[in-house]
Amino acid sequence: MQNNLILAIIKELLRQNNYISAQCLADSLHVSRRTIFNNLERVQRICENYNAKLISQKSRGYKIQNTYDLELYIKRQNIQYNHTSNQEKKLYIIYLLLSDEEPIHISELEEIMFLSRPTIYKLIDELTVWFQEVEIKLNITRKGISIIYGERRYRQALKNWMIETMRLIDGKLKNKDTSDFFKLKKCLKKYLIKDMDLMYRSTENICDICQIHLSKKEIENIGVLLNIITYRVIEGYYVEESKRLIGIIDNLYTSNTIDKVRESLNSDLSITLSSSEIIYFIVNLLVNGDFKDRNLISTRMKNIKINKVLMREVEEYLRKQLNIEEDLMQKLLLEIQYIIKRELLFLIKGNAGSSAKHYDVVIQNFRSTVVLSKHLYQMICKYYYIIYYEKMLCNLNFTLLYFIQKSKKNLVTAWIHDCDEFEYRYVLSNLHQLPFISLIYITDKYNEFEKFIETKPIDLVFSTIGYKNGNVDIIEISKVFGSDEMLEVVKKLKEKYESVNFSRIMKGMNITYSNRDFYGNL
Repeated sequence: MQNNLILAIIKELLRQNNYISAQCLADSLHVSRRTIFNNLERVQRICENYNAKLISQKSRGYKIQNTYDLELYIKRQNIQYNHTSNQEKKLYIIYLLLSDEEPIHISELEEIMFLSRPTIYKLIDELTVWFQEVEIKLNITRKGISIIYGERRYRQALKNWMIETMRLIDGKLKNKDTSDFFKLKKCLKKYLIKDMDLMYRSTENICDICQIHLSKKEIENIGVLLNIITYRVIEGYYVEESKRLIGIIDNLYTSNTIDKVRESLNSDLSITLSSSEIIYFIVNLLVNGDFKDRNLISTRMKNIKINKVLMREVEEYLRKQLNIEEDLMQKLLLEIQYIIKRELLFLIKGNAGSSAKHYDVVIQNFRSTVVLSKHLYQMICKYYYIIYYEKMLCNLNFTLLYFIQKSKKNLVTAWIHDCDEFEYRYVLSNLHQLPFISLIYITDKYNEFEKFIETKPIDLVFSTIGYKNGNVDIIEISKVFGSDEMLEVVKKLKEKYESVNFSRIMKGMNITYSNRDFYGNL
């Protein structure tokens, strides 16, 4: 690597602290004398930049004078090379690609970043995937690397870069790490032309005007986008929205509401936004959030007809797969209709990223319901082309999880004991504190208990007498039943509760139950 060789030559000269011949340099670095001579001019330039001087003397070779600043430079370069994270390197290259319309040559990246060519190519492979997530193509030619994009995709890429960079810097600050090898803070500052707290407040204000709910995280992300809108408009870059999209927003909001949005944004940003930019911003709020009041779009939704054959197929499928009460089933079917209508209403390709914020977590933690969600999506796509696959999949999955959660029932339990009245009262008070159970039968008579469980389905038996029965699960508890024991019992109950409900509700699933699948943890 060219830049590495230059530094290697300088380090060898500093190490010798005396004259050294070109041949000795070549032998030490395992290169030819010609290679040494070809790079001495660049060595001289670096020396001059750091108040040092490369001296040559015939028959003796080369030596560096005034080495203090130069040694600090070499130290910094070594630190950078050894400690800069892969994420920092990627973020800096992304910055260069987003900042320059001209292709960046590989040799420039080598020189700027002190990286080998194989390392550069490995990073480019990772960046290809990164840009693909926002539907931007990484173009690699003899002239160098560049990106091919439209304005919306550029803004989305810049938004993702800014969010990642801000998180990286915040993480470094929390860890008291002051390093900034690629000057990412300075790079970020280029786009932060408005105070971010103002952007967050402005976003919250527009959400209130448009009756849209955003999470705290999404408010922060959209605040970043608002800064980008300001930057791009000032730079002379704009978006143009389709008549269809403008028509959708016009049906959702009165002209008075749109005027309030325009007035608020123009005031906060100190610029005048076009109607298309206003629509673009509202669309991003809608895509990343939800309505505070569903009635807000009820009029528009009435005009969207859901295919009756599709809904019959959906209902038939869900009844085969799920065992839930009829009133919940009807509500679930209505909710799915709402999801379909909402997606049909907002087929807004090119206005926001296609990735859903919870997608990866959903796939990892809710495999059972994801199977159902994917099948439902495929059924819907037989009748409609839905663009936002990931987002819709998450919406379907969270809806299924909600109704499954509503359908869960407590474990039916009984208690057989040999307690006196004082022990009985104490143990019973602790049993009543346990979650996930309905205690329906208590006795100290063995024969009566045997007859009872033969006629009544029981999920679980508590016992203080060492009761044995191969047909029912038993949790043995002591008469002292302290806090440590109670924690262990609660753990067992939770697992049993999920397992029993999984078997009862997910009746059509050919998936072995696991707590992670069914219960999940977001």
